Amino acid sequence: GKVGGVQYESGLIGKVPFSASVLESAMGTLAISAAAAQRSRLTTDERSHSYCAPSLLLAVGNSLIERLEQLRCTDTTVQRSLVAYQEEIDDLTYQLYGFSSIDKADVESSFFPDVRVEGQASNPQEVELGGEQESVIEPYHATFQLLSHLLGCTLGRWDARITLDPTLAPALADIFAPLPVCSPGMLVGPRGVPAQKGGIVSAEWLRARPDSITLPDEKSVHRSTIPDAEYPLEIAWDGILVSDSEHTQDVVDRVREGLALLWGDRADAIEKEACELLRVKSLRDYFGNPRGFFEEHIKRYSKSRRKAPIYWLLQSNKRSYALWLYYYRLDGDSLFKALTNYVDPKIQREEARLADLSAQRAPVGGMGGAARQTERAIERQELLI
Repeated sequence: GKVGGVQYESGLIGKVPFSASVLESAMGTLAISAAAAQRSRLTTDERSHSYCAPSLLLAVGNSLIERLEQLRCTDTTVQRSLVAYQEEIDDLTYQLYGFSSIDKADVESSFFPDVRVEGQASNPQEVELGGEQESVIEPYHATFQLLSHLLGCTLGRWDARITLDPTLAPALADIFAPLPVCSPGMLVGPRGVPAQKGGIVSAEWLRARPDSITLPDEKSVHRSTIPDAEYPLEIAWDGILVSDSEHTQDVVDRVREGLALLWGDRADAIEKEACELLRVKSLRDYFGNPRGFFEEHIKRYSKSRRKAPIYWLLQSNKRSYALWLYYYRLDGDSLFKALTNYVDPKIQREEARLADLSAQRAPVGGMGGAARQTERAIERQELLI
C-alpha cells in the first residue's frame, strides 16, 4: 500500500485493537443496515453485482422528468439514512476508544479539513457518501443509463422481461454471501450463466429462483427455457449491431424497439425527451458521434489507465458507417462475420447505387441544374464507398 494518506488494507485494519463483542452489538447492526442501504443504490449501476435495472425504469411517472424527481426524493432519503448510520457508528467508536470531544474534533478535521467550517451545518458524510452514485439522478447520466440498458437488452446482456416486471428479479443474497455469477438483471440460461441462443430461461424459472446466487429446484420448474421467438425482443446473438437505417440490425432501430416495449404509444415522446436530456438532435446523432454514447460508455468502464468497454464502436473515418460489437460475444470469427454479413453487403448495395447514378449522368447531359445535382450525388456516393 501507499505510505501516508488514508489506508484501508485488511492487514492494517486487523492490527487495530477492537472488542469482538461490539460486532454483536448495535454497531454490527448499524453496519449491516448501512451496507444494505448502499447496496440498494447499486441495483441501478450496471457495473455492480447487484444490478437489476436503470434508475429511470424503477421509478414511476409519465415522463422522464417526473421519474427523475421521484428518484431525487428516494435517493435523498437513502443518503440521509446512510449519514445517520455513519454518525451513530462514529459515536459508538469514539465511546469505545474513549475519545474526548477535543480528540473527536481533531479526527474529523484531519479527515474533512474543508468541510467542518464554523457556522456551517454541512456534514462530512454527505460529501463522502454522495460520490458517483449521484449519477443515477443527474438527467444526462440517468438517460445514458437507460439507453445503455436498452442496448444491452437487444444484445442479450440484460433481461428485458425484468424491466417490464421487476418481480421477476431475484432477491439479493445475504450481505456476506458470495457474489453472484450474474447480476440479477442479466439474461441467463438454466445453469445461471449468460444465456445462449435457444437457451433463455422461462418466467417460471425466474420466479422459482430463491435468490441471485441460488438456482431453483429442477423439480419445481416444469418448463425451464422458452423458444427465442417467445422472448419480447429479438436478440442479436452474433453480438453485432450496425449504424445503418436500412439494416434490420440497425442500432438505433433496435434501441427504439426497447423503448416501444416499455412505453408503447408514448415511445416517440420518451425518445424526444431523452434526446433533450442528452442535449442531442436525435438518437442517431448520439450513437453515431463517438463523443456521444461511446465516450460516456468508455468513462463508465475505465479505471485509472485501464479502459474496458463492453460495447466496441468500429467506425469509418467519415462516420458514415459503423459497427457495434458486444465484447462477450467476440470470438475468432467475429470480424469475419462483420465483414461478410454486414460490410460487404453494404458496399455492394452502395456500389449498385453508384452505378445507377452514373447511368443517369449521360441522359441528363449538359451543365444544367439536374446535371449538377447528379454530379454532386455521384461525388457523395463515391465518398461514402
